[in-house]
Amino acid sequence: MKKGIIFDLDQTLVDSNIAKSYRSARNWNTVYSLIPKFVLYEAYDKVFEFIRDNDLKVGIVSKAPSAYVKKVLNHFNIPFDTVVAYHDVKLQKPNSEGMNLALTQLGLSAEDVISFGDEVSDVIASNGAGIESVACLWGSTNEEALLGSEADHVICTPNEIISLLK
Repeated sequence: MKKGIIFDLDQTLVDSNIAKSYRSARNWNTVYSLIPKFVLYEAYDKVFEFIRDNDLKVGIVSKAPSAYVKKVLNHFNIPFDTVVAYHDVKLQKPNSEGMNLALTQLGLSAEDVISFGDEVSDVIASNGAGIESVACLWGSTNEEALLGSEADHVICTPNEIISLLK
């Protein structure tokens, strides 16, 4: 069984599309006010229960700023041990710098971790760090590109996550 998980945040854990234009405009006060309207994807309650029951370590690697990431994680009570966000690395995904930093902060090797993301850049970053990669289709805006990526696994719903962790 895996010892740790790395998740992307937006469109992997939560549907945050409602704030996309405000994020692009860096209107963070509006973005923060919209967090209660974000939607945690279905079945994550079971995934988080499995994570807690099995003492798995969780890293979040996101291209968003840390303050935003932590506000979303706390709002939805998403378990996490470390966050690697925009200002923590020089190079963003698809570069694997963020994934490598998350591994270091989690104290785990790449072989002990599996990564979940909704973009090709998530897959490329995971693969570059030697982490087993999972393409998550439920929040993807470019399903065709994601299906054509070199992901180790492709899943359609969060329900499938637990079987990959075992």
